[in-house]
Amino acid sequence: MLNLKGPAPKIPKLEDTLFIACGSVNPVTISQMKAAQEHGFPHVNLNPVQKLEGRWVDSKQAVECIRQWLAQASAKKRFILDVNDPEGCEDTDIYAREHNLTTEQLRVQISDNLAVLIKRILDDGLNATLLCTGGDTLMALMQAVDVSELTPICEMATGVVLTEFIYKEKTYHIISKSGGFGDQDLLIKLAEKIS
Repeated sequence: MLNLKGPAPKIPKLEDTLFIACGSVNPVTISQMKAAQEHGFPHVNLNPVQKLEGRWVDSKQAVECIRQWLAQASAKKRFILDVNDPEGCEDTDIYAREHNLTTEQLRVQISDNLAVLIKRILDDGLNATLLCTGGDTLMALMQAVDVSELTPICEMATGVVLTEFIYKEKTYHIISKSGGFGDQDLLIKLAEKIS
């Protein structure tokens, strides 16, 4: 439509591990996570303490969890860290009622805590292509790593954008998508594309 000229953008060499930070509650994304899990992706649903209590990331339990998650991601070349409760579980709703948290407080705290957790995982040596679902999650992650610029590279699929950022003098590639984008097998196809 814009009649742009020049070569199409090329996908750079990406880390062949796909580490997914799911901050979206959209049913499309949940369906994609389920399909990926059924395809062998290790999948961790964060419990209410892990995703809502800021001090958890500095605990001994967090150190051990992160060690295990990094090992799984390295071994399987895929990993999903998910803020959604497992199907049929209402732990987050129960926690919110017990702590008098509004829906808005839940949304902000979960995004912020997931972002700090991903920063900690990066600091602990994650070598992966990141995939971030949900705009709140991406914004919170950029704030957590104190990055104000994302450099767009190309579209990996409709509405699924590859960008890069520099954190602690290292370049990281991050794929971002809003919750409602993509076919059910999107995550599987993205993992295959980068490997």
